[in-house]
Parts: sequence; structure tokens; C-alpha cells
Amino acid sequence: MTNNVLPFLAELKSHLPDGQFSFAPQVDAQDRAIVGVSFRIGDGSLTTISTAFGNVIVTHAGASGSSKGVNFVYPSDAEPYISNSGDLTREKIAKLVEMMISQV
Repeated sequence: MTNNVLPFLAELKSHLPDGQFSFAPQVDAQDRAIVGVSFRIGDGSLTTISTAFGNVIVTHAGASGSSKGVNFVYPSDAEPYISNSGDLTREKIAKLVEMMISQV
């Protein structure tokens, strides 16, 4: 998270117009480690990347167009393939962001 994801998202934010991209790290309350990040493109739905026990979970709120804001989890075999911390590369995060941009 701290080596690839956060620097990439910060770089992306610096290249986009103000207000078009936001992100916030999720910090573990006990050890202050970064365990996830949420980002939003424009006024689109929130996408969250979180880690637990070496696994990575990607969710996107309201991905079905539902007004209920239901979280949908991208399965580990979906593109971009992100299932563990080794999959948190710039290329895969960029692909995920591209997917979210196409949905806005």
C-alpha cells in the first residue's frame, strides 16, 4: 500500500483537475499501519482497496447503479487480477482506475 498504491494515487491526483479525484488511506487504529485506501473519481461511487491477512479485497459502492449504495466485490479472478499484496502494482492500480473512469 505505502510503496505503490498511495504514491500512485497521489501522482494521479496531481495530474487531474481539482475536485476530480480524491483518496484517503485507511489506518489500523492499533498499530497505525495503512491497511487500505478509498478513492473517488469525480462524483462517482467510492472504490475501496483493503487488506486483511495478506489478502486484498476491492469493493465498489453502487456498482450496479443501485441507489442503495451496495458494495460489490471484484472477485480475485477478475481483471485486473488483485488478490494479494503482491498484486498491488502501479499497472494493476492504473487498470482499476481506468475501469472506474469508464463507469463515471
